[in-house]
Formats: sequence, C-alpha cells, structure tokens
Amino acid sequence: MRIAAARQDMTLQEYVRRALDRQLEEDDRDALSAVEDPVLAQLWSDPENAVYDRL
Repeated sequence: MRIAAARQDMTLQEYVRRALDRQLEEDDRDALSAVEDPVLAQLWSDPENAVYDRL
C-alpha cells in the first residue's frame, strides 16, 4: 500500500482514506432500502426500528 500511495503522490493515510471513502460510497449504493424491498418495509415499519430512518 505504501508503494501504491507513493505512486499517486499521497501519504499512506490519504491513500487509505480515499480507498475507504470509495468503498463506503459503493456500499451505500448497494444498500437495501425499504422502498426497494417490501419485506424490509414490513420488518422496519415499527417504532423500535424507526430510529434507523434518521441515519
């Protein structure tokens, strides 16, 4: 990873942060939502799980 970071003229910390940011963006795009899945909508439609709607 140090070599890859150096090739892009970045510190190792910058390189790792960018890699994590890209992965988190990808994970967010792939995340299921209640709108896309009716089963999830039914499971998540209770007050106890409503807290996650605000995240």
